[in-house]
Amino acid sequence: MQFLLRKVTKTAGGVEAHQDSVLNLDGVTIGRAPNQTIHLFSTGVPLEHLRITPIRNGFRVKSLSSLSFEVNGKRQRNAIINIGDKLNVSGHQLTVIEPPDSIDLALSLCEENETQ
Repeated sequence: MQFLLRKVTKTAGGVEAHQDSVLNLDGVTIGRAPNQTIHLFSTGVPLEHLRITPIRNGFRVKSLSSLSFEVNGKRQRNAIINIGDKLNVSGHQLTVIEPPDSIDLALSLCEENETQ
């Protein structure tokens, strides 16, 4: 699976920048541990929190911990995600975005930055 992670940084002054990373993976992992595909720096995030895997018509997100996550404002432990869906992972916002050609899954991670 070709995966695109777009990290979007917004400064307090409203300036937006993004950095894209493309990886070839069997699945995407999200958590606090440094070996996770999406490494979230927050003590409220379990070391290994979520796994996203391809399924027949989309992607499944499954909690690997006892904690849930939100998809479009609804608490879940297991969900199917589609383009436009918004995931809230312990306060971190991920959005499923339209993938470019040759990319299977694209996620945007919005990071706030206090510097100008």
